[in-house]
Amino acid sequence: MTTEFSYQPLFEFGPDETPYRKISTEGVEMVTLNGRDFLQIQPGVLRQLAHQAFDDVAHLLRPSHLAQLKRILDDPESSPNDKFVALELLRNANIAAGRVLPGCQDTGTAIVMAHKGERVLTGGKDGEALSQGIFDAYAERNLRYSQLAPLDMYTEKNTGSNLPAQIEIYADDGDEYELLFIAKGGGSANKTFLYQETKAVLNPSSLLAFVEAKLKTIGTSACPPYHLALVVGGTSAEFTMKTVKLASARYLDRLPAAGNDHGRAFRDHDMERQVLKIAQQIGVGAQFGGKYFAHDARVEDPCVLGKGRHPSLYLAPQRTTQPLFHGEAEPLLRTIKYVAGHDTAHRAAKQSLQLMVLRLEFARYGERQLDQLVVEKGNSALDASGHRHFIHPGK
Repeated sequence: MTTEFSYQPLFEFGPDETPYRKISTEGVEMVTLNGRDFLQIQPGVLRQLAHQAFDDVAHLLRPSHLAQLKRILDDPESSPNDKFVALELLRNANIAAGRVLPGCQDTGTAIVMAHKGERVLTGGKDGEALSQGIFDAYAERNLRYSQLAPLDMYTEKNTGSNLPAQIEIYADDGDEYELLFIAKGGGSANKTFLYQETKAVLNPSSLLAFVEAKLKTIGTSACPPYHLALVVGGTSAEFTMKTVKLASARYLDRLPAAGNDHGRAFRDHDMERQVLKIAQQIGVGAQFGGKYFAHDARVEDPCVLGKGRHPSLYLAPQRTTQPLFHGEAEPLLRTIKYVAGHDTAHRAAKQSLQLMVLRLEFARYGERQLDQLVVEKGNSALDASGHRHFIHPGK
């Protein structure tokens, strides 16, 4: 029996409900060539976009993530350790929002994943423009340079710029340019593993037991509470690893809830609840014992190669000390989309964080010292009441 050709994208997305922040319209315009409309973007726009994205990623958290931290404080089942960690993370977020000190000392490897429509004109060298924006962000803010250049097999030297960045640009249809920005910290990267198992694991009892055993090996070095991601299957080992990164960044949240005969990936909401329950019951908690080893879990199942499905998987932890914009940085990411001819696509999404406005406590740095840093940077965010109010885009 011959099967008829049917093209199936592995990732089939639903509607994009990400709120976007309009940065500028300068350097972005529609042009008409041979009767077709094209989106023309000046290189400076990509530089500005990358600069703003990594600045935000280093200093801000999404309202949804802050709500998860607040939920720990409100949950009567939280241990004193859980609540201590959550409160410290909220205090830390409040200070970081002043854009003087980042949310975490590990400000990560800069990663950009982009989908560029075939009717988007930039003149080429997009990677260079994005790298310049990354350079600007790390040079102008108090962000750590983490990239080491290999001089030979045994000798390394810090590049002094946090470059090179990992930049991947994929060709796509249409006149949109979508970019995902991730500052990937070393802790979560070091706790990302690939397990190549047999089909014997693919039953409810065996798979959940396997997940529980591997969860316990993660430990606390990547700074819980985590955002966990589990990917089962994949067309190759490297694709599985990439999928788990995208899942942990919430990029795959819009996948359908079921697969089909052609092999599309899907998101398993029921399995996510079971994985999160396991994480809550293993007793590790937010570093020192308790319930909140993880905030949430994502479970994705892409098409696989071979006889039956051999689960290549990992529960990738994303650290809560870095922001996620989903476009979040999720720890770590931020998505900005330019949509030709539709200014509403740049919807302004500044949301005042009404979850909790904390009085600044400068126990770690001393009030005068931190205030002086703010003044020297010319970015005082203290109002007359002595509170720091912070507004940021994101989901």
